[in-house]
Amino acid sequence: MEGRGESIYIEAFNRSQRLLSRCFALELDASTLVSVTPLIQGFPKEEDKVTQDSLPSIFVRMVEWLPLLERSDASYGICHGMMTLANSYPTHIDAFLIIYLEAIALSSSHLINSKEQTLAFQLLMNMSETANTGYRTNDCCKNPGVFRPGTDDPVNASNIIFKKSDVQEHLDQVLKVTLQQAKEGNDYIVRAAMYARFAILVQEKKPQWYSRVGIHDYGIQVQLKKIDSKAWIKHDLIAALIRLRGYAKSLSKKFAISEETQGTMDEWQSLLMRWIYDPELDKTRDLMVKYHVILALKNLQEGPFDETSNELFRARDWVM
Repeated sequence: MEGRGESIYIEAFNRSQRLLSRCFALELDASTLVSVTPLIQGFPKEEDKVTQDSLPSIFVRMVEWLPLLERSDASYGICHGMMTLANSYPTHIDAFLIIYLEAIALSSSHLINSKEQTLAFQLLMNMSETANTGYRTNDCCKNPGVFRPGTDDPVNASNIIFKKSDVQEHLDQVLKVTLQQAKEGNDYIVRAAMYARFAILVQEKKPQWYSRVGIHDYGIQVQLKKIDSKAWIKHDLIAALIRLRGYAKSLSKKFAISEETQGTMDEWQSLLMRWIYDPELDKTRDLMVKYHVILALKNLQEGPFDETSNELFRARDWVM
């Protein structure tokens, strides 16, 4: 993506955040906005009054005014803008996604590229792809020109190991790297929840689209299998547990259909129970991780349930 395509993406990314923040009366962090040069001429006027009823059609107009081959740049911008705002307001994930699904329903069936995909399908798959990206460990936070904090924590690969000289000589960089690492982890956890909730809301509100998205369970199985390994990543584990809670009921029903996966939920429940007491699994004895394990175990034992974004991120339960 470069040139005009990048400018279209950035404009849609910024507008998505601004429109959603006005719609729900949320404070927008201006640092998440990106300057765009040159400005794209022709973007529909940005409305001052935005409601949950009007926003879906606004999003559609943001995409449909563009030539067919440029629409994917705008739709990706809308997706990423929505997800960026959700990082700050994760309890609003469901509300954001409902607006997004309404925009899909309103979109035309005009071709957007040579593959005969409809605009609705493009929007749908963009959100699925955007919400299912992976977590990056602290390589993304390193500044080799200043110092390189270690990555060799034997019990938590997402942790950052600093030397005494790092703190004494580069304290500003230590603070910056640590805050960035925590942000990357939190954002990844929110994306995992958003993916689960998107799959469920598609199933509940637009079942005719469900076969296009489905519940892709491979990622969560990979994440949860790491629990039983020697090296695990704290953010990865918490993301898997929150993602599991976001669609545990639906995932359980899906697994029950296949003979190959019928015992999967029981295996996970047993593994989570072991985590509570087995030092071979929980080498850090991290209370916050144990707390998320308990919340997931509670969901499976008492349900399972598909927990809403408000339930997943309510203040008393949202700890890392």
